[in-house]
Amino acid sequence: MPRDLPKYVKVIRRGNRNHYYARHAGKYWPLPSDTGSAEFHEAYAAARREIDARVAKTSTMPRYAAGSVHAMIAEYKEAPEFTALSAKTQRDYGRALDHLGKALGPFSARAIRRANIIKLRNKISGRGTRAADLWVSVVARAFSIGMDLGYVDINPAADIPRINDANAYLPWPGAARTLFEASNPPADLMRAYMLSLYTTLRLGDVLSLARTRYDGSGFTVNHSKSDRLAGDAREHYIPAARPLREFLKVNAGNGLLFVTRADGCRYTERAFSDLFRTHIDGLGELFSELHFHGLRTTTATALAEAGATSKELQAICGWRTLAMAEHYTRRAEQKKLAVTAIRKLDRRTKPKR
Repeated sequence: MPRDLPKYVKVIRRGNRNHYYARHAGKYWPLPSDTGSAEFHEAYAAARREIDARVAKTSTMPRYAAGSVHAMIAEYKEAPEFTALSAKTQRDYGRALDHLGKALGPFSARAIRRANIIKLRNKISGRGTRAADLWVSVVARAFSIGMDLGYVDINPAADIPRINDANAYLPWPGAARTLFEASNPPADLMRAYMLSLYTTLRLGDVLSLARTRYDGSGFTVNHSKSDRLAGDAREHYIPAARPLREFLKVNAGNGLLFVTRADGCRYTERAFSDLFRTHIDGLGELFSELHFHGLRTTTATALAEAGATSKELQAICGWRTLAMAEHYTRRAEQKKLAVTAIRKLDRRTKPKR
């Protein structure tokens, strides 16, 4: 790693690679990795012009205390790990970070302890355990970047147990799937249901899925959440299971997207979620704890129990790492072993004739 870097140039190490940025007041300008190349110097010169213009304005800009949680949040919001998120995710994360800033913003980031985060989480849990768990995950991301930027040496939000069950999005039992499919849902709801159930796509990806992305055998997709987080623009192929292929032969719709409003426009996630929730709430108590995202959980669970490996699950579900896939395969293996154990007990205790 070069020791004498130009002013404002910082190095962030990710995995086995060094990433170079010009950084000022929380804003980042990516630079080529070869610090001696003409491309690096051209990119740096362009960044310096913008930085120098910003410096001239700083006297009128609000300042945060150096090393404070406020300052860390401001830098995180300008970091590539945040700016690469979708607009919706940025808004969601922004609300969580605003809450952190309101509670702990003036304090030194190094002074924040695990207990501080847990106490705030417990207060937020009054709005729901899932909301509290989401807040912790966002705060953990912010402090993780804070570690890279030198604000803290230890992430106080790391490895805090979830309040909600690890399977907050419960898989849909067979009875629920049968009832939903027999309930004559509107065509757009049924199409979204089938697409998510048989591809494991998240709702946002289902709602943006173009019909041209389907070749009759499978789908070419970008997993919006994981791909943006990883800075990965590669496409992924998901084969269509037989029930989905048969369904789409007669129910593919006629818009640019598979799932559209009556006027042909794209649904927002909130609007679609409200419609879907209204429909399943009318189907009875069985659906009270079920969510659209649970369809993804349903198929991930079924794949694991069918013997899919962690890498096979990752290829279908689009997770950035194997950790979540291994959660499903471990659970499937535990279930298999438990069933085998009880069968052995049943054989041993079988009544004699």
